[in-house]
Amino acid sequence: MEGKEEITMDNIETCIMQGMIDRDPLNNLLQKMNTEYCPKLLGEGSWPEGVKKEFANNLHRFMCNLTEACHKRVGRTQLYIPNEDLHDVEAAAKEKD
Repeated sequence: MEGKEEITMDNIETCIMQGMIDRDPLNNLLQKMNTEYCPKLLGEGSWPEGVKKEFANNLHRFMCNLTEACHKRVGRTQLYIPNEDLHDVEAAAKEKD
């Protein structure tokens, strides 16, 4: 099958994501989302532009709510700031989304 590879002991670490959840699953989710899932999902370049924009908008909304919920429990206010590529300032200024 295209895009599928056999999992072996040599490639298992690159084929499978794994981890543990400790006593605070909400904070674990926030950490995993920020460090692993968001960069991978938002960096996906093969999706159609409309799908990518819709997905990114919903993902950012979810991350905003998750960030707020995690920090609110300990009496802090923390704003979610999306990690966007803003190297081309002119293109970013023209992008209304």
